[in-house]
Amino acid sequence: MLRNHFVIAFRNIWREKTFSFLNIAGLSVGICCALILILYVNNEFSYDKHHENAENLYRLNTVFPGSGGDGMPTGSPPIAWALKEELPEIDNVVRVVNPPQVEKNLFRYRDKMFYETRGFLVDSTFFDVFNYQFIEGEPQTALDRPGTVVIKESIAKKIFPEASSLGQLITIINGDDPHEYEVTGVIADKQGNSHIDANFFITMNSPGWGELINSITTWAGQNFVYSYMSIKDGTDPAQLERKINDVLQKRGAEHFQTQGRTKELRMMPVKDIHLYSGNDLDLSINGSIERVSIISLIGFFILVIACVNFVNLATAKAGKRALEIGIRKTLGAQRGSLIIQFFMEVVLFILFAALLGFLLLDIFLPFFNYLMGQKLDLMSLFTPDILMTIVTVLLVTAIISGSYPALLLSSYQPAKVLKQKVAVSSGAQWFRKGLVVFQFVVSIVLIGAVTIMVQQMDYMSNYDMGFSSGSKIVVPLNTPTAKATYQNMQQELGNIAGVQYVTATSYLPGDQVFNDLRVYTEGQTIHDGVLTGINRVDYDYLETLKIQIIAGRGFIREIAGNERDVILNRKAVEDYGYTPEEIIGREVYTDSFSGEQFSFTVIGVVEDFNQRSLHYGIEPLMLQHRQEESYEYMLVTVSPESFKPVLAHMQNRWGEIVQDTPWEYSELDQSLRSKYEADQKAITLIFSASIIAIIIACLGLFGLSLFAAQKRQKEISIRKVFGASVKQLMRMQYKSFFTMILIALLIAIPLIYYGMGQWLAGFVYKVEIGVGVFVLSGVVAFAIAILTVSYQSVKVALANPVDILRNE
Repeated sequence: MLRNHFVIAFRNIWREKTFSFLNIAGLSVGICCALILILYVNNEFSYDKHHENAENLYRLNTVFPGSGGDGMPTGSPPIAWALKEELPEIDNVVRVVNPPQVEKNLFRYRDKMFYETRGFLVDSTFFDVFNYQFIEGEPQTALDRPGTVVIKESIAKKIFPEASSLGQLITIINGDDPHEYEVTGVIADKQGNSHIDANFFITMNSPGWGELINSITTWAGQNFVYSYMSIKDGTDPAQLERKINDVLQKRGAEHFQTQGRTKELRMMPVKDIHLYSGNDLDLSINGSIERVSIISLIGFFILVIACVNFVNLATAKAGKRALEIGIRKTLGAQRGSLIIQFFMEVVLFILFAALLGFLLLDIFLPFFNYLMGQKLDLMSLFTPDILMTIVTVLLVTAIISGSYPALLLSSYQPAKVLKQKVAVSSGAQWFRKGLVVFQFVVSIVLIGAVTIMVQQMDYMSNYDMGFSSGSKIVVPLNTPTAKATYQNMQQELGNIAGVQYVTATSYLPGDQVFNDLRVYTEGQTIHDGVLTGINRVDYDYLETLKIQIIAGRGFIREIAGNERDVILNRKAVEDYGYTPEEIIGREVYTDSFSGEQFSFTVIGVVEDFNQRSLHYGIEPLMLQHRQEESYEYMLVTVSPESFKPVLAHMQNRWGEIVQDTPWEYSELDQSLRSKYEADQKAITLIFSASIIAIIIACLGLFGLSLFAAQKRQKEISIRKVFGASVKQLMRMQYKSFFTMILIALLIAIPLIYYGMGQWLAGFVYKVEIGVGVFVLSGVVAFAIAILTVSYQSVKVALANPVDILRNE
């Protein structure tokens, strides 16, 4: 019996080739999107769940009451181990440090020299708390001894392609002097997903950074250490957090008083960091639960649109199958048997669509990986959990797609059918129209979203950030040698034709300046201080970037000054309670962590400029001139026509002067554009999704227009005989579809306004959502509808009425 149902279902699918193609095409795209969604969501929720004690792992975040910010994922160096000593609920702790302003670490071994990123200093307990797969070495003891390092497999193969890495000595420069480290472990390149995605780990018990970190005793400042802890089973996290803050306030009271600040600690589950942290200071670029939710909704709605197509097309052609149903019921078929029959057809449709969907997945998954920065692969589909999810999705798709058509078709009465008195109820017609409206609501919302996102990106690309970024070469000064030879390079480059300015800076425009400095003015104390970022810059920095001086002067070689001379931006001056003119020549102050006061003399004020991307507002900033060893980047302004010759000359001279540091450079424009890379990829993703949604909706609209035209061809022919023009006949056919799209537009407008308003809230500088967005979305939707239904409408309107009415 079941075999008979399948045979009949296959014949029905084959008989209605156009209908079958439209349904399978739409469903396959929907299933492809659902499969990508399943892979993506599963991957995003898998971060840091592979650790043996994942449920008991927490990170200590720092928040500053009354500051209005979200706090930071870091804290002061001594806190973690002090908490372990005082609180028995804490089983183990580990600190992780990503050395500030060290983007690349130089590796040297004999004649080999190369850069590596993402190197962290960690306590020896790191591999006791976090699980990593070791290829060589023992995780429990790998970082016990001073001067040891654990490297990834790819680094080991690069340095020691034939020999074992264990016991080998390599030199690493990570922002300070060169230090030699013994390789005591090699970890696999492919680990479980983790927000701590490092290429190598250096023990905290090491010279340089390690010594500095271990020497810091303040509990109030120096918040650059990531502190993790493993708590014992049965511990109440909320109660433990209260105890942690009690210890913090008790042990840090003197430091808080000296620094005029207070802070609190929050326990964040490690498995939540990837999706729920979203802080610029996180160890890696995390995901976002908002982004996962948006992508999930898009994928879900695309699949639902495909299901809606099936329902619409199946019910639209219900009249054509009425006679078949009447005959089957007359011959004794029960309603349950007919429902099974129709569901068999749905199952076959889903199976064909699923096979095609898997093929589409193989084609489009690399594109999705590129957009989202993912490494999803097809083999992940064959894990038990994902297979069960896929089966569930396909079953739900079959139920959604098949239930209404099966119930509708099986409800026909044989007597009415055989007398050709079957008419689609008004409720069924309104239901079908409602589904079409739903499809176009989704499509119009996506069109509107893309339009606003493109407007926002265009606005940001043309926004005056307060400085010039064109024709600027950036050379990182990653090693002590590079820093020490900066002045020689500066003098030499300054004599080259086409070079306009050569300067240096600790932070590039676009970077977040560390603002752990609390600055106050005369008559105030540290308690009144304003958190201010400090950037150390060389002469000609303001001229290089064309930053406007609004009061006082800049740093000038010919005017003797000292390292206490500073320049402030307008925001800092206003927050200190002065005007630019009033503050020139005045002293501003800050206190060290021991309470010692330091003073600075304000020699100039510059107009506000956007040090960070336009996602953020302008913050108080202090510029200070220091010796060249303080700088991290050399910044060279070159005339556009001299760019390539100057770049070639710089590379040659770098190799001669700075022999122990590989040549690297970037362009400031590119660096700034990279700050909006995620936004650009989001636009491409939403645009792609809107195209997919529109294509699926058009497939359904084309099918509906086909059946509508066939159903009304007798009426149209009679109207044509009585003198109706082609234009009138076209208008008559367009009317019902246009009404549905107009309703969809009215529903979509508030959804676009609210949803994109939420997205724009992530930008300090943003466009206003204007009427033009809604007009454009409506025009595009109407244009798509016209193109979709015109073929069938024109075909029927131009048909010879004699050919249609001859058999009547």
